[in-house]
Amino acid sequence: SSQPFVCGRTSWIVFRCLHVVLIILSFPDNYNSARRAQWIGRMLDSSNVSIDCESMLRRVCAALYVCAMCCADQQPAPEKVLEQLRKNTDQQVTQAADYTCVETVNRTEYFNLTEPGPSCGHRELSLLNQPYQHDRLRLDVAVSGTGEMFSWHGAGEFSSTGIESIVQSGAVSSGTFIGYLRNVFFSRGVLIRYGGRVQSGTQDTMTFNYNVPLQSSRQQLLIGSQKIAVPFHGSFVTDLRTNQLRSLTVVIDHTPANSPVCFAEQTITYSVKEISGTAALIPHTSTLAVDSLEHQFSRSETEFSGCHAFRGESTIHYSDIENAPAASNALQEIKGGLEGVRLHASISTDITSESSYTGDLVRGALQSPVRIPGTETRIRKGAEVEGVITRLAFRYFPNPHYVLVISLRKIINGNRSFLLQAKPRTSGGDWQLLREMYRVARDLSPGIQSEAREGEFLYLGRHFRTGGRLQGVWVTTR
Repeated sequence: SSQPFVCGRTSWIVFRCLHVVLIILSFPDNYNSARRAQWIGRMLDSSNVSIDCESMLRRVCAALYVCAMCCADQQPAPEKVLEQLRKNTDQQVTQAADYTCVETVNRTEYFNLTEPGPSCGHRELSLLNQPYQHDRLRLDVAVSGTGEMFSWHGAGEFSSTGIESIVQSGAVSSGTFIGYLRNVFFSRGVLIRYGGRVQSGTQDTMTFNYNVPLQSSRQQLLIGSQKIAVPFHGSFVTDLRTNQLRSLTVVIDHTPANSPVCFAEQTITYSVKEISGTAALIPHTSTLAVDSLEHQFSRSETEFSGCHAFRGESTIHYSDIENAPAASNALQEIKGGLEGVRLHASISTDITSESSYTGDLVRGALQSPVRIPGTETRIRKGAEVEGVITRLAFRYFPNPHYVLVISLRKIINGNRSFLLQAKPRTSGGDWQLLREMYRVARDLSPGIQSEAREGEFLYLGRHFRTGGRLQGVWVTTR
């Protein structure tokens, strides 16, 4: 009918509320809260109102249409979000210039004395787990479109054989820059599902869950000297405001029967930074938790910093020695007959528990001359030596103490430099200190004895400093 009529109370309230909301939005700024409340009260108390329902319905439908359009803009389709995220990630990974970053790792290892024997299934860090060891590592990471290479910080000698050739003990991981991204976003057979949206304050994110089956996985565990592929799953979060990856979580909980690792979980946060004028997706932080068959739990906190374009003064060591460039006359690798030669040296670099890291470079000098077996070459006393801290760990048990290992890598004799590998020899005093800490020799576990035979320096207490006066004996291994 074209005649006006009075609608039901419910319809009237709906219309009046929408009417009030629209008018509130048009209030001038000089309307204070009291005046607004007074006006709204008068509007809602008006009962003798005759409304054209047809006109009301048109207005309500128009208002609902506007609301629906706004909601549609705020609820992006997950498949569109994933498509844009893949596009951005691909560009940021493949087009980024070669660059290097500093990787700083804080690791703590725990053990559980209450478990009777080897088993899996204990993923949480409980009060029964006692801290055993803490160490800090500092490495350089070289990143290109093909992958990652690692070096001790400042050494500038990147190895393509993997991070395990640099860090030879404890839980470590690689793939945070390139490997995981390519495997999760661009490998066939990976299942990705929408996991939900979170809006909180200024944050607006969308989560996706993924599963990488064994046939699609490039993730590997190092078991002994063999690398074994394993499946993994997890989730990733994208920022809906920028369509950029915010974080990625990787979970490994199906490991081979002969694997010492029961469970591993890593969460990586990302940010976009400009490298040589190109946007690069770079990890910002990473946390890694690993549980082993022997009830040893490891937690690592990693930060990435100082990223810049790759500089030409660094060198690459290839796993295939035949393809490596030949050494120049000024830098020679000592070959043949050098194994077992003793080097008496002092380290002038000040090493401290507060500021030094595993991976730091050290310098010193020979305390006695050395003749290279099978040659006429004689290295003088006072020749400069260079090395790297390959272990600097604080141990809580049985008494608080530090374990320090320095490997010598180079001798500079006048205008000639010689490459070598030399490990420290554990002194008689340090052997005695170990026996006293573990009460009697038979209490020294095979692992502790093996480390001592490999060579180390010991410092009792929670703090130490060499003061640039560390002296010892190193034995060449090649």
